[in-house]
Amino acid sequence: MRSALSMSLFGCASAAAVMVAGCGNGAGANEHTANTGAVTMPLTTSTNGVNYRLTNVTVSFEGATFASVSETNPDEAVLSTTLSTGNWTAFLTSFALEKDDGTGNFQPVSATPENTVVSFIVYDGATTTIEFRFQTDGVIVVVGSGSVNVVTGVDTVPSACTPLGTDCPTGTWCPPSGLTGQPIACVPAGAVAIGQPCTSPADCVANASCFDAGSGPVCTALCSTTAACAGGATCLPAGTDYGICGTPGGDAGSGLPSCSGTPPGSPQLLGTPGSAGGGTYGYAAPGLVAPTVSTAVTAMGDTQILVSENPGTTTDPTNAFTGFGIYFLSCVDASAFTGVEFTVTGSLGTCALNFGVTQSDDGPVSNSGANARCTAATCISPSGPPIGTGTTVVHFSDLGMGTPDPRATPGSLIGINWNLEVPTDGVTAPCVANITVSGISFTND
Repeated sequence: MRSALSMSLFGCASAAAVMVAGCGNGAGANEHTANTGAVTMPLTTSTNGVNYRLTNVTVSFEGATFASVSETNPDEAVLSTTLSTGNWTAFLTSFALEKDDGTGNFQPVSATPENTVVSFIVYDGATTTIEFRFQTDGVIVVVGSGSVNVVTGVDTVPSACTPLGTDCPTGTWCPPSGLTGQPIACVPAGAVAIGQPCTSPADCVANASCFDAGSGPVCTALCSTTAACAGGATCLPAGTDYGICGTPGGDAGSGLPSCSGTPPGSPQLLGTPGSAGGGTYGYAAPGLVAPTVSTAVTAMGDTQILVSENPGTTTDPTNAFTGFGIYFLSCVDASAFTGVEFTVTGSLGTCALNFGVTQSDDGPVSNSGANARCTAATCISPSGPPIGTGTTVVHFSDLGMGTPDPRATPGSLIGINWNLEVPTDGVTAPCVANITVSGISFTND
């Protein structure tokens, strides 16, 4: 079944024409007037009573000029821009598909675009329809956009298999896409039994994967609403579409014991033999743009983090953060130190900056690496008060507000991070920052 929405682009001859330069009666008889049309693209649709929406959408257009339109607020229902008459090519440069879980909360759905480039023609007052099509796990999504009429729909199709089900051939199994990051499909099962040591997820028997709960990686049973845990174990939420069979009430309510850290080989966190840091990353709340993060080595051998931040605007205080961090190569015991020292130079603009640690208890197992242990619905790393530019020492004892473990636990760190808060009052200028962070090391100062 297909549920259709419409997207319209009208030229100046249309009764629904937008008021733009060149549309009107003021031009002289010998003057050339460029006709343009309004492009509106719906971002939501419904099929079989299930609501879907596109977020983080950017569509670029190339023709007589270049144009681009982006969604910056997940609650937006449509995108809109204007195009002149003539030949155009549309490029879908980013997107995410989400599905209503039935309670009004939207969850990500794995989707692979079948086409991201479409050529079309804009005629004055006429209609053209184009489509962007995606293949998803159990769903085909069609998003039209065009020089005038766009149909958006969702067609349900059978999944390749049932995640953690029993419909795969002997010797294979169906892992959840949230675990593998791939479309749902039957994959070969390993031979290592549940509870036995493993070196990779592919080692484990069907419906299990390789996790380290603190005493070395072992094959651990997975669970879902259709494949519960055996032996009275509890299904502890882990990813967006699966859980881990275990015993609730572990360390700090995470459901799993913290990783057991080892002391770093060097106080410096990047670029030195023995450094804990394996690399950098950026992140952003839904509707905001993550900063651009890179590294550079100075003549003195110091590895710096270069950050360019232009996240956009929001009025939602619960989704007003972006940031960047350093992930650790292993679980680190930094209890021999009192905190972390670093120097921030450049401009923070209107961004508010604070520092935090990523620790095993509060790192979500779904996206924070093998040493993360948080299986709770909310996982937040402890952080400190606002800081400015200059050299700063942040003590572990100054950090708090983590969830489920509110305190900093330097004996089981898996990374560090800097959080940039975006103004939400709708009055303050947007948060735009360009900073360099250098001299990053554990310290006893």
